[in-house]
Amino acid sequence: MELPRRSRALMLAALALASAAAAEPREVTPKAADISRRAPAAPVRDLPAQLPDLGLVVYDVHDLIQSRYTDFVLETSAIFREMGVETGWRRGGLGTVHGAGPLREIPVILLDEGPGRLRSQRDVLGLIPKDQPPAIWVFVDNVKRAIGTAAAADGHQLAVALGRVVAHEIVHSLAPQLGHTRSGLMRHSLDRQALVGTSRPSHAECTAAVRAALNLAPPAPGVPAAAAAVLPFPPRY
Repeated sequence: MELPRRSRALMLAALALASAAAAEPREVTPKAADISRRAPAAPVRDLPAQLPDLGLVVYDVHDLIQSRYTDFVLETSAIFREMGVETGWRRGGLGTVHGAGPLREIPVILLDEGPGRLRSQRDVLGLIPKDQPPAIWVFVDNVKRAIGTAAAADGHQLAVALGRVVAHEIVHSLAPQLGHTRSGLMRHSLDRQALVGTSRPSHAECTAAVRAALNLAPPAPGVPAAAAAVLPFPPRY
């Protein structure tokens, strides 16, 4: 059946209006299922971490501080952070290559006792062997004797003592012209108080030389040199 011309025109106009309305965007609350199907937001990337100023590669030959490795690293790192120097650490082993990149790295070798003739020199806590590639040797049994039986039995105190011995030797490695001082971190013999005392031994006299050796700017004028940091005892991190 054919509709009258006027009726057909009205019907076409109504269809056109309906189509236009359907084409307009409408605000619709999404269903939970639709939300779950959306791609997750891209994770926010952290800013790149600051590169360390000095790298240390630890060779714990006899697994002497396996359970207290973190305490040992934190103690040495804290001493150098007070000088404005950031240290980076990694463990060494067979096949480890160090010093090949742009970062200056120093190997740290932990031994239970000194080799050869050094075995009888029980007052030597650590040294840098001459006429050999730069490295720090630390003799753990000698450090234990220096701090006493009770402190040596406390793994945390032993780790702190080793950390301070390593810090002493690192300064020697970076700034051999400094020599020893009458007191503080660079005194000739670190006694029990210096090794496990509640205050870190003063290292203010080392700061300028250590920073210069690492090509770091000198401390800003008016900024006091790092004094001995007072720690809770036994120190915890």
